[in-house]
Amino acid sequence: MAGALNIDIKGLRQTIAALKAAADDRLQEVDMEMAAGTEMMVTVSKGIFSADNPEIRASIRSTKVRPFVYEIAAGYGNDPMAAYIEFGTGKYFAEYPGKEPSWQKLAREYYKTGKGRIPCNAYLYPSVMPGLVTLQNNIKQVLDKDERL
Repeated sequence: MAGALNIDIKGLRQTIAALKAAADDRLQEVDMEMAAGTEMMVTVSKGIFSADNPEIRASIRSTKVRPFVYEIAAGYGNDPMAAYIEFGTGKYFAEYPGKEPSWQKLAREYYKTGKGRIPCNAYLYPSVMPGLVTLQNNIKQVLDKDERL
């Protein structure tokens, strides 16, 4: 057969366009949930922060790296004090509540001689862990929406 058969299904192009728009809207909604979720974790962290250091408390922040990628950080530059307060130093390091491998790996980056004297005052861990559960539930609700085209 020399030619091709062209089949046109009435409304198919419009349906595909509507599906793409709905997917784009859903993805944008997921990203907005991530932004709101990380900001809530920051707010809770600032509320938990108990050390007498208003500069570090004020530095707790969420940053959007790119869509669907957010970072939560505290402190500025190479000053490790925000990490020392979160993880504790010396004998207090063992008291850190974050036992998950990813949290332990991060904490170990700040472990030096084992002779420090700063008690563990975790402020990120107790806000991020329950915050992640809430964020996952919110994202699931966005993805489970039953929207008709």
